[in-house]
Amino acid sequence: MGRRTVAVIEDEPEIRNTYKSLLEESGFNVLAYSSKNTFLSDLPKEGSGLEIVVVDRGLPEGDGLDIVRTARNDFPELTIIVATGRDRPEDIREGLEAGADDYLAKPIDLMHFVLKIKNAFKKIDAFRTPDSSWVLDADQRVLKNSQSTVKLTQRELQIFQPMFERKGSILRRDHLITQMGIEDEDQARNLDVHINALRKKLKDTGFEISTIRSVGYRLDFLEVSTFYRS
Repeated sequence: MGRRTVAVIEDEPEIRNTYKSLLEESGFNVLAYSSKNTFLSDLPKEGSGLEIVVVDRGLPEGDGLDIVRTARNDFPELTIIVATGRDRPEDIREGLEAGADDYLAKPIDLMHFVLKIKNAFKKIDAFRTPDSSWVLDADQRVLKNSQSTVKLTQRELQIFQPMFERKGSILRRDHLITQMGIEDEDQARNLDVHINALRKKLKDTGFEISTIRSVGYRLDFLEVSTFYRS
């Protein structure tokens, strides 16, 4: 495989050039943009080879979330990371609702930034691995592949299905509670119980549910070969 491509949309020249240099030193091809409109005009022709987009929110022509929404709609397989100084909980929720897979608050540790990009590519490759092809049968309430079957309760399915459909993306806690059809706060606390039960059931599948503090949860898929039952 050739050099993997990352697009960086950042209007501050020093930050943009730093991201570009670090990622190129790590072996990536970097498309650097200073404006929202320039990137969006290039997106149709760059989309097929582009895999990860890093976007700031405070761009000259407006909120970078416009890029997130457009890219998510036109190229749903793209991994989109927001890197911004807007770090209030409501800002983070807004970014994730727009379709971002991850949300980084500035100032960002640069080594942490590079590792985020490398890990994002690992997840992309894991999802493309043929042996990792799990199927979620909602009617039968089972997660299965050619070697294993995991049975789910109705509640577990309501939680797991949106996670499975957006693997690698953060899902807000209140979104999962809505999926469960729960309005009572006491019952909403049971979400943690169901999450823990799911973690136990998924232990030998390669799937891992991570808690994103104060936001929600993310379903990741790890290396596949270690997890298959003999």
